Amino acid sequence: PVLFGASPPPPLAVPSGAGDDSAIDEDSLASSHGGVEPSASRLQGPTAATLHSFEQLLTGLGRGQFDDALREITRRQEFLKWQRLPEKVIILRHGQSEGNVNRTIYCTKGDAHIELTPKGLQQAVEAGN
Repeated sequence: PVLFGASPPPPLAVPSGAGDDSAIDEDSLASSHGGVEPSASRLQGPTAATLHSFEQLLTGLGRGQFDDALREITRRQEFLKWQRLPEKVIILRHGQSEGNVNRTIYCTKGDAHIELTPKGLQQAVEAGN
């Protein structure tokens, strides 16, 4: 956590040319953090390879290198969404409610509290058979 008035630590310097399988050069790490020995300044978190990969990803996004792939993913998601639609849709209206019988009941009773009338309950039973 950063305390009020304290400045955050400097960012981790990633050596140029660091690939996915290369490690942080301990001399450059020490010099980038004020000469502190690597063992004393061991950072918990991403490695140089991870940071390099992330930088490459951000650069590629900025250049539009992944636009076609993102469009294809979106197109595929839309296609799959339509593949999961049910084959048959049954539309069923609820039975008669208190609001159908007395339109002014909404002035004294909230929508969630409007109940079915005895006739509405019977209609629901019949619809379920």
